[in-house]
Amino acid sequence: MAYIDDLTTPATGDAAMRRVLVRALAAGWSVPRSSDGITYNALGNQITADSGPNSTANPGAWFLLRMAGTTREYLYQRGAASTAWRSLYSVAGFTGGGITTAPTAADEVSLWGGGVGSYSTVLPADGGYRWLLCFEDAAPYYFGMDTFPIGGGSPFTVFHGFPLRSGSYPSTGINLEQDPYVILADAHADAGKYNRIEYSVYAPGNGVPGAWRRYGLSSPVFAAAPIPQLVQQGGGTAASLPTGNVNTGEQLPKEIPVMFFGQGDKGYHRDLRLANTDLGVVPSGTHLTGGDGRYWIRVNNLWVPWGATPPTL
Repeated sequence: MAYIDDLTTPATGDAAMRRVLVRALAAGWSVPRSSDGITYNALGNQITADSGPNSTANPGAWFLLRMAGTTREYLYQRGAASTAWRSLYSVAGFTGGGITTAPTAADEVSLWGGGVGSYSTVLPADGGYRWLLCFEDAAPYYFGMDTFPIGGGSPFTVFHGFPLRSGSYPSTGINLEQDPYVILADAHADAGKYNRIEYSVYAPGNGVPGAWRRYGLSSPVFAAAPIPQLVQQGGGTAASLPTGNVNTGEQLPKEIPVMFFGQGDKGYHRDLRLANTDLGVVPSGTHLTGGDGRYWIRVNNLWVPWGATPPTL
């Protein structure tokens, strides 16, 4: 098992999103169906270029990414501009699709954008950012994608699929956890900041992590699963947490529970760490040595997994 890291400066949002597809394929994912907005491929990947035909440079182009060994799929569809996209998630998998008609699923949840024809600006202006991708090449297939200004600064795009730690959730019995993942999809100036990921009234997909509660059981719902114990202390910077001291806590992994509003817990994050140190001391984009041959990258108040190559913004 390895974490495959990839750091580029894409010329366009179309190049950036094709890079996601390429790295996912290298990590074992597949593309069941896709369209370049001109031609629909019902059997696989149509997206093989960064522009023109066979790219996502045409409004309405889309592709599916399926996690290896599962039916879990992520849908990405382009809007009128290369910075505007919508994304949806399905545990059971999507069906259908056409040239500019995206597939649908009974259990689909919106992560970026909204319904059909509703897109969000989820990438910065073309050519002005570093695109950080990380894909785990074995189960449970963590993945992450973030944008930072060239040379460093606050992130704009934050999109991660965090698996739960094995053993922290029911794997058998009547309360079997059938989707042990948490998804954080955010895109705005200073993405991943405390006021987007703390306990709040925001719904998942608006900067608050989301997760399925009771998927496959009675009364399932994709609900906000905010990161607990993250507190704010003046100046827009992270403060110390009940679980550790400022400037020391990053060196030790802390298990983070996945909690629902008044609905109990789901399990524990396997990969995610909280950043305790003031952003003025350790800014976003800083990397931390994990001690196991790979790194972590600071995304505002979070440390997220990275591979074995130190990132340079």
